[in-house]
Amino acid sequence: MIQLATEIPVAHWHLSSWADLDFVLAHKVLDDATYALRLKNRHRDRTLILDNSMHELGEALPIEKLKDAAARCRADYVIPPDRLGDTSWNTYQFQRARRLFSETGIAVVGVMCGEDSIDRQIALETYYETTSMLLLPFRLPRLRWFLEHQEAMTHFRRIHLLGVNTLDELRHFAAASHQHTSVTWSVDTGKAFKWAMLGKRLEDLEDVRKSIPQKELLEIEEVTQEQKDLAYENTMFLKKVCNGEA
Repeated sequence: MIQLATEIPVAHWHLSSWADLDFVLAHKVLDDATYALRLKNRHRDRTLILDNSMHELGEALPIEKLKDAAARCRADYVIPPDRLGDTSWNTYQFQRARRLFSETGIAVVGVMCGEDSIDRQIALETYYETTSMLLLPFRLPRLRWFLEHQEAMTHFRRIHLLGVNTLDELRHFAAASHQHTSVTWSVDTGKAFKWAMLGKRLEDLEDVRKSIPQKELLEIEEVTQEQKDLAYENTMFLKKVCNGEA
């Protein structure tokens, strides 16, 4: 089973209760005090992963701003600054973030990276002794990476997928989650709401990419009841995929 976090318009964040955990963007927490307080006051058992907003802003927020955002929303996990494929920079930022967050009680997580197998092994060894959670990045061949480094990756207590590339990939990871039950699996995605805004059912789509931009999704204020109903249907469909039932 893979736990699901949904990325939705900030104005409608209460609908995140349909999913299993929260995945939020640090820049939105810093921009909106009401949103941050709502997150901070969530149920104490509700897990929250704070993202560094790299995909939305073009570059990740610096660690100092992430620390501020993490405190404002009572994050459980924080994703340190990362750059796709840059192992040395990513591991340096990870280690620096660990030092700055060392007395906060907030866990710094590791983002998988590497140009080749050796690079990826270096990243895994850096993360393994110091974090319980490994993230697999969006738009990279992470399923191949997982199959290649499966034994090492499944030593982590949690594996999180940053976004949904394809439904077939998600199904493969759902199968892996049933095989590796000692790992807590999770995924975040805005696709349930993005496609609902366009009047589309995820179940009917062969390709779930290229809907509406994430930044645009976050700013939507007006949502019709029909769109809400469709977003709920899409979320429930994704849950079935995550459970290996669709």
